Amino acid sequence: MTMNDSVVELAQQLVAIPSVSDQEQAVVEFVVQLAAERGWATERIPVQPGRDNVLIGLGTPAVLLSTHLDVVPADPALFSPRIKNEALYGRGACDAKGIAACMLGAAIELERRGRSGFGLLFVVGEEKDGIGAKAATKALSGRGITCIVNGEPTECRLVKAHKGYYGCTMRAAGRACHSGYPELGESAILKLAHVIVDLEQAAFPADRILGATTLNFGMIKGGVALNVLPPSAELVFSCRTVCDGAIVDAAIRDIVAQRASLEQVEWIDPVTLHTLPGFETSVVAYGSDIPSYLPLECALMMYGPGTIHVAHTDDEHVLLSELDRATKGYVEIIERLLGGEIPEKSGVADSPGS
Repeated sequence: MTMNDSVVELAQQLVAIPSVSDQEQAVVEFVVQLAAERGWATERIPVQPGRDNVLIGLGTPAVLLSTHLDVVPADPALFSPRIKNEALYGRGACDAKGIAACMLGAAIELERRGRSGFGLLFVVGEEKDGIGAKAATKALSGRGITCIVNGEPTECRLVKAHKGYYGCTMRAAGRACHSGYPELGESAILKLAHVIVDLEQAAFPADRILGATTLNFGMIKGGVALNVLPPSAELVFSCRTVCDGAIVDAAIRDIVAQRASLEQVEWIDPVTLHTLPGFETSVVAYGSDIPSYLPLECALMMYGPGTIHVAHTDDEHVLLSELDRATKGYVEIIERLLGGEIPEKSGVADSPGS
């Protein structure tokens, strides 16, 4: 069996274990058992009752390969992995079970070469709230971690930067009345509709490298009946940001003004990452666990097989050739870092509005 054969087999086994966010423990136990069979040191990092991250150490790890074990919800049929047209299909094939398999395969190869001083970190909750990465950061503080290579579907490119995130819930209040006499009331839905138009037409910051701030009006609900002006309405809104989230927050509050309240506001700023010469690079519009690792003050890299364009879809898949390429890529990255090479900080994000 070649290294790629074993990685593909591992990926299939991982995909076959349903692990929707908050329900990851079965796949965690699988990884713990796999590590035990190889004699690798494992540490459970508690996240919540019944939920753990897994840290695997080959020697005392200074460099970590890390990815998440949770997936987004899916039809049960998508947890039956299948290989078709030289690709592995199934929920998590590229985000991020296939990535975890590549990291395990890389660790097996590095151990065969006699390498140590690195580890694997598998976290829970990335697809929901990032709780696993936050718990891992607390647990790893002061342990001398010099670099984390975070796995996401990057098409086997090292990512130079990724966008930030801003999200909130907007609530508008109106006044109910009979729809035959709208002048006697006030439509909360119409208020939010006007807010949506104004947000869509606003000039949010752009960045020369990261591109435009993009908006998503994810969910809207409100009203009580067809013949009643809606007394309340709610909009769940988010955007992918390219500047300090406080700037976006101020702009949104200025546009919304008194027409709605902003609640459950949260944001994560864009991040610039580290790269190594010789690897293809890219920038991406999606987020990752990397912002949670910033307090560790270590080099942060992002690399993995597959494309985000099919992640979270019924067509999720990863090419078998990319699983092979990524496994070799992880081996090379760890070899170079253990050999003393210092990753380069990209520094590609420009000032807002550039």
